[in-house]
Amino acid sequence: MAETPARSDLAETLVRYLRNHHTGVDNACSAADLCAYLRIGERELRELRDEVEGEHPVLSLYSVGYWYATSDTEYEETLRQVHSVLKAQARRYSRLRKCRNARWPNRQKVLF
Repeated sequence: MAETPARSDLAETLVRYLRNHHTGVDNACSAADLCAYLRIGERELRELRDEVEGEHPVLSLYSVGYWYATSDTEYEETLRQVHSVLKAQARRYSRLRKCRNARWPNRQKVLF
């Protein structure tokens, strides 16, 4: 059985692969293809992206895939979409919490 590469090696491989083969949003790589190339699952791919995105211009959008950014416009669009998802999740959180509080008003309160 092949040995699993170290996490830092995988992160470096991700950045190098995207930089060399998937530069710009128009050349994005699907998560499935990237997972096959790296021999990892989608959760681990997202964790790797989270590790490198503060240091490298590695971007991803669910509807597009993963790519190495080439412009501020690509960042702006990604930020806009991430912000939109966060706002939708905040609204969902609020609805769920309101329903829970109405349904179980005497429950033990938690910190959040």
